[in-house]
Formats: sequence, structure tokens, C-alpha cells
Amino acid sequence: MVEAPPGGGAGIDRQLLNDFTFGDRDLARRIVSMYVTNAPKQFDQIRIGLETRDWPVVAAVAHQLRSAAGFVGAAELATMIGQLDEDARAGSAGQLDPTRMFALAELV
Repeated sequence: MVEAPPGGGAGIDRQLLNDFTFGDRDLARRIVSMYVTNAPKQFDQIRIGLETRDWPVVAAVAHQLRSAAGFVGAAELATMIGQLDEDARAGSAGQLDPTRMFALAELV
């Protein structure tokens, strides 16, 4: 079974990551490393998009980030981001609690 790679946090489902990478520890480390490198920038883009109500940007970035969160096994975060993606495509933030989403993102 894959151990949580360095930089992994409580938000990572190790079993899901292990299943996705077929137990390949190096692949798991690379996936988590890419997420840790890219996700903060993407969350910043979402924050700005929410503040400015730029729904196309929020939807596009949320769509990318949902997949990335899913790949690292952050299922709850991926679900929240997926809902944001759908809501932003409809032109709103829906029922999103951005504080909860951003706090959860810090755990990964």
C-alpha cells in the first residue's frame, strides 16, 4: 500500500490514491507533488473569481482542480469543487461555503 507522500495531509484518502496508482509509490509522490505545487495557485484564482463574480473563470479552474483533488484522493474536497464547477457554470456560487472549502483545501 502507498504511504502518504511527503506533503500529503489528512485530506488524502491513501487507499484511493493507492488504487489509482496501482501501488506505485513514485507515481503517487509525483501526483501529490504536482497537486501541492499547482493547487494553491488554482485556489487563489477561484478566490479572485468568487470575489469578482467571474463565473467562467471559477468554472474553468474548478473543473481542473476537481480532477486534481480526485487524483490525490481528496474525495470530499473534489465533491465540493465539483459542485462549485456546476454552480459557476449556472452563473452563481450556489450554496457553497467558501470558508469550508478553503479550510479543507489546507488539509490536503
